[in-house]
Amino acid sequence: MTHSQSGPSPAASSVDSSSSLAAPSGGLAGQVHAGVEHDVCGSLPDIEVGVGRPLPANYLFDPAAHFLGFLTEACRRSRETGTSLELLGLNWPAQIRPGPPLQVCIAAKEAVLRPFCILGTPAGSLQMRAATHPAADAEHWVRAEDLLWNVGLWTSRGRLPAGVDVHAPVKLGAWPNFTRTSGLPHAMQIAALWTREAQSPLALAKRLDIPQRVVFTFFSAAHASGLLLAADGNAPADVPKLPAAPAAAPAPERKGLFARILRTLTHAR
Repeated sequence: MTHSQSGPSPAASSVDSSSSLAAPSGGLAGQVHAGVEHDVCGSLPDIEVGVGRPLPANYLFDPAAHFLGFLTEACRRSRETGTSLELLGLNWPAQIRPGPPLQVCIAAKEAVLRPFCILGTPAGSLQMRAATHPAADAEHWVRAEDLLWNVGLWTSRGRLPAGVDVHAPVKLGAWPNFTRTSGLPHAMQIAALWTREAQSPLALAKRLDIPQRVVFTFFSAAHASGLLLAADGNAPADVPKLPAAPAAAPAPERKGLFARILRTLTHAR
């Protein structure tokens, strides 16, 4: 995806974890921040990972087993073919149009879409086909990279995409669009350092003295939206290739979807 290379954010001038960008450490403000962090990043504790050794399985998620993988493939297909696509198998209308810019319309509120991102999606349950009519709901059209950021963030819950080398240094190719994406604790600190220096997720968490789960969540969001670059800054970060989505076909009815979402909302805390 193409990203605007806007000028450096004022926040990029400082990456010291003791700066004003640091989160409150006590009192009511600290409790509120801790609650937000748990809601967004889960509660996985920091872990020691030896050089060259992978993270344990519970610190990883497979994008292809979630809505994130399907959405990523659908966006790629729409962009490369120049075709507007209709996404099937959801309980709400959803379309992608190639633009530019590449845009997605999903007629679902965050309160519903967010827990849906955590749920696993069985193979073949979500499909795509050429759109037969344009989506009329202008309110829900958003830039694909912004939606992919959010879906990557909501799917992560403090984990990294499977196949990512947690020891490999990466950097941000552009400043994230924080005005249009879901909030994340310490996001300004992380972005400020990662736009200036290539760091591995483990090294960055240690450098800024913030929980690994927060950095892993940020990484997953940036990874999903295509903002991460390899250490030399000249190529996209090496990421696992997602399998192609199944060919278009009539979408099977997905009974019980909202019951699953309700259970997730109730028990995901």
